[in-house]
Amino acid sequence: MSKPPQLADRFEVAASLGASLLAMARDRDIDIDIDSIARSMGLSTSSFNDFSTRISLDRLCRLFESLAIISGDPAFGLKAADHLEPGSTGIYGYGMLSAPTLAESLSFAVRHHRLLMETQHCAIVVKGEIARLEWSLPALIVRHDQFTDYFAALFAARYRGLLGLNLRAARFLLQRPPPAALGLYRRKLATNLRFGEPMNAIEFPASLMATPNPKADARLHRLMEEQCNKQAELKVENDDLQTRIRLFLLQNLSAGEPTLEHVARHMGMSERTLQRRLAEAGTSHNDLIDQTRCEWARRLLRDSERSISDIGYELGFSQPSAFTRSTRRWFGRSPSELRRELRSSSRH
Repeated sequence: MSKPPQLADRFEVAASLGASLLAMARDRDIDIDIDSIARSMGLSTSSFNDFSTRISLDRLCRLFESLAIISGDPAFGLKAADHLEPGSTGIYGYGMLSAPTLAESLSFAVRHHRLLMETQHCAIVVKGEIARLEWSLPALIVRHDQFTDYFAALFAARYRGLLGLNLRAARFLLQRPPPAALGLYRRKLATNLRFGEPMNAIEFPASLMATPNPKADARLHRLMEEQCNKQAELKVENDDLQTRIRLFLLQNLSAGEPTLEHVARHMGMSERTLQRRLAEAGTSHNDLIDQTRCEWARRLLRDSERSISDIGYELGFSQPSAFTRSTRRWFGRSPSELRRELRSSSRH
């Protein structure tokens, strides 16, 4: 059986979200050889002006993190948002910008968000007088502080420019830890900020949802809706069974190891059919659980500050000793030994 592709690379993003990096280099805001750094991560900057090209979200997040470190600018992602041209997000962006109201624009954004970026969660929730746009990146993508800043700043800039909204009254809740200097965050986002949250979110008065869009274009909005629906159908068709199962496992392992029955029900087929199709592909339910845990363990040990026992529980192991045995089987090392080795190699 061939080695499965890295699940983290399955989470994709429109390559054009990297266009701001090229603009920063062109405008001499940064003096860094972005091309060579991107190549070292398996990315080609030649694709960064093409919305239709899909690239690894994990690799783009790591590129943002690396550029922040190399430039010595902890607010790199926040500043990068200033350099993304309005048309860079293609049919997705035009659909948002042509919607009649803020509510319809946000509804469009959430409904079609996977065309722009694969998230683990994306929703607009209205409770009483508060509306809340919330999103989180896939758990396998551990290092994403700079990209989180970038995306939050893009949202703030787009809606402030489009509708003239006073987002100073909004509250931004971000998963990332508190930055050292808050001044720029307050200027770019809002004065009301919270960090270290379980999910990224922007809260604002629900009354703003009815705000009309002065640049609304009903015909263009309908056309963009049709185009996005077609693209979404193609994307679903291209998702293979093993990938869909591993994504489901990734989202559910922390609650305990999903049974074959549970997975089959989610996939809309019988247990026997699922077993047969996996066997035809040269794998099994247990193999996919093992592969998913192995990749996730490596990433959490390398990129997170969580304790080893917490990582084991996140992977669905009932005891730390079970996690240690599996890590030795996968890598020939204990979790603590593997963590030291991974972090040492990443510094060289």
